Amino acid sequence: MTPGEYKNGGAGLQIHYSLIPGPFGDLLAAATDKGICFMRFSDAPSAALDELRAEYPNARLIGQETAFHRQAADIFRTRCGRITLHIKGTPFQLKVWQALLDIPAGSLQSYGTVAQAVGSPNAARAVGTAIGQNPVALLIPCHRVIRESGIIGGYRWQRGRKMAILAHELGDTDDV
Repeated sequence: MTPGEYKNGGAGLQIHYSLIPGPFGDLLAAATDKGICFMRFSDAPSAALDELRAEYPNARLIGQETAFHRQAADIFRTRCGRITLHIKGTPFQLKVWQALLDIPAGSLQSYGTVAQAVGSPNAARAVGTAIGQNPVALLIPCHRVIRESGIIGGYRWQRGRKMAILAHELGDTDDV
């Protein structure tokens, strides 16, 4: 994960995007020449594309698949491997997202545990906010974080989808 050096709404960036079909719904993925910078579940492709445009209003957007998109699509088949990300965020957000990347597939952690992992044990709420602003669905596994009580809480892209992803990671549904 490399921090993005985005300024002025992505001015000077060329971002390629494509739709990736997946077992939990289609994803709109976008990448710079350095890595994936944006990935959203795309129940309405035009809405996801509008989100990409809003996130990078001054970037040049090109509807074309790249090797980074194919790499991201492989997550459904291999459940592992390295994916190159090129994302923007505050230093705190980047620490939280890195902590999420360290949670193994099929494992769950609480917001408080993630807060401790980033060296801010009293910042569970701020961790939740950072998780909610995750720029790349699935690749940064925000779905692996649950409430302290063990309850699977909400998910930006539907609670049922979060539960299906977790079940798949736990091995309950190999043929999704």
